[in-house]
Amino acid sequence: MYDMLGWLAQEEGIRLEPSALAGMAGPQHVCASTDYQQMHGFNADQLNNATHLVWATGGGMVPETEMAQYLAKGR
Repeated sequence: MYDMLGWLAQEEGIRLEPSALAGMAGPQHVCASTDYQQMHGFNADQLNNATHLVWATGGGMVPETEMAQYLAKGR
C-alpha cells in the first residue's frame, strides 16, 4: 500500500492517505490473475480497452509531517 502511495506521489503528483489506496489493488488483481479473467470471460481486447476508476479520498487534509512519514514508507 505504501509503495502505491509513494509511486502516485512521485509519478502523478497525487498525495493520498494510505486508506484511500484500498481500491488501487483492483486493477493489479484483474491484470495479474488469468483465472479471474477467465472466470469473468474477459479477453485481451477488453482488458486493453478497460478503464478502472478508483474513488480515492483524502490527502489534502493530512498534516505535512504525517504525509512525509507516509511517503518515506513508500520509498
